[in-house]
Amino acid sequence: TEEGIKGAREGRLSDTEKRFLLDMFSEGWGQAQLTREMRGKVSGRFRQVKDKAIRVMGFPMEIAERYNRMSLGLAAFREATEGRVTNEKALGELKAKPGDKLSYDAAKKFAEGVVNDAHFIYGKGNRPAFLLGTAGGKMLSSAYTFRSFSHNLLSMWRWMLTQGDREGKKAFAYSIASMVALGGLGAVPLYGTLAALIRQLFGDDVLESGVRKELPPGMRDLVMCG
Repeated sequence: TEEGIKGAREGRLSDTEKRFLLDMFSEGWGQAQLTREMRGKVSGRFRQVKDKAIRVMGFPMEIAERYNRMSLGLAAFREATEGRVTNEKALGELKAKPGDKLSYDAAKKFAEGVVNDAHFIYGKGNRPAFLLGTAGGKMLSSAYTFRSFSHNLLSMWRWMLTQGDREGKKAFAYSIASMVALGGLGAVPLYGTLAALIRQLFGDDVLESGVRKELPPGMRDLVMCG
């Protein structure tokens, strides 16, 4: 908020950076978009009660997403204004050269692109085509709200592996490693779907039971649950 930005420690943020964070928040791309999308799908009876329940239960996630967006945005803004952007495609779109210190507007545009690439854009406009404009899509739309993060994450991983350079592939590896470290194998997107398919084919979840059997007792939960 504006009060929070004004309350930043003296010398920690410049006036330009405070202005940037305020713009970022007021324009929406610095806010928690995932929880807002979830609350926007609430309808029917007891709408207000459901909305309040999502607001309360999703508060930790909302704070984390907002912090991640704004800290990444600030880092990208600083890189741009200090002339440290090296990505040729990004520089080309901004009509700049390596080493150029970008203007406020250009740096903000660069930061917005970085934040949206990393934390995604939520809402109807970013949904798969089959969910837009069809009767079946409308029926599945609410259920998809709780899968939109996984869909966006898988799309980003696909881009890293198919179109990304060496750094993109390293980022993919770091992303997988961090996810497994924090949430175990069960945290990997679509793990539940893959495990269910394996159970139908082989009668057993070889991913979980097979891995657990090969590990010492103290390591089993750590590997599966993080």
